[in-house]
Amino acid sequence: YFVRVIGDSMSGARIEPGDILIVDSSRDVVNQKIVVAWYNGELTVKRIQLDTPPLVVLLPANPNYLPIYVQPDDAFDVLGVVTFVIQK
Repeated sequence: YFVRVIGDSMSGARIEPGDILIVDSSRDVVNQKIVVAWYNGELTVKRIQLDTPPLVVLLPANPNYLPIYVQPDDAFDVLGVVTFVIQK
């Protein structure tokens, strides 16, 4: 499926507002991939860090944003892996 980017938290990964992401929901989630995730009622695009069990960390690619440390009681789900970026 396709997602249009509205924020700038991934600008360091060359994902800018207005870009369109191609997302594959059938791919396995692998450490350090960029994903679309549902986190506490909001969609977000971040790089996922899985090598710090039991924590999952969502990493922005813009120093103006802090990492998100997913807690066990958070509403969280990975909806797909970003496979391609169509720049605006």
